[in-house]
Amino acid sequence: MSVNGSFRHHYGCDATEVVAALSAIIDICESRVQAHLEDMRAWMTRKNSERAMLEAFIRNLEPDERAKISSRAAVVQHDRQQLFELLWNINEQRWMSLFTFSYAELVATAPIGQRRSIISVLWQLSLDFGAVTEADLQHLHLDNPIQRRPLIKLNDRSFFCVGPQIVGVHLAEIVESLCGKVPTLKKAAERARADWLEARLSATVREYLPQADVREQVKWSDDASVIAC
Repeated sequence: MSVNGSFRHHYGCDATEVVAALSAIIDICESRVQAHLEDMRAWMTRKNSERAMLEAFIRNLEPDERAKISSRAAVVQHDRQQLFELLWNINEQRWMSLFTFSYAELVATAPIGQRRSIISVLWQLSLDFGAVTEADLQHLHLDNPIQRRPLIKLNDRSFFCVGPQIVGVHLAEIVESLCGKVPTLKKAAERARADWLEARLSATVREYLPQADVREQVKWSDDASVIAC
């Protein structure tokens, strides 16, 4: 929030709105994966009956998809193992959709006037298929190419993010990388971070050392030089 003004000046949207869009990836994915796992349990626990297993698999599908899968399953419906393998393969193919996010989903709660700018920022956090080369992988631990660009732009309507946990772990780093592209914004972000850290440290010291004399924004001189603390 401390850099929203400067961030909006350079990117057309608030930093907090970009964070909200990235956080939406984590929230949406979590709910999708949970629902997917529950759906898997529903049909996998019915392996003793081919008919019950198939009916549990297709129960929540649209009529067209239900009919399509039923038609494919008819060929193997009397072979329990083959039916299970068919349903498992279909189930595995669904994972890609769980990690695909439409623009509309990610900016659903953002101010209308900022939505296009937020998507533009997300484009900057995206890679193309094949963009990571063998050379990039040589320095994976020191300079992971996807830590700051965890998205893949599929088309003009959606992104793909196979590792939403990367977004969560490196969210601060991602925002800092955006700020770092503009010198004045970089300074503002560094100053905001320093102020925030000092405020948190001061609050912690006051909480656990209530008798301590805590002073903030202190400056002292050393060898005639003024040093900020």
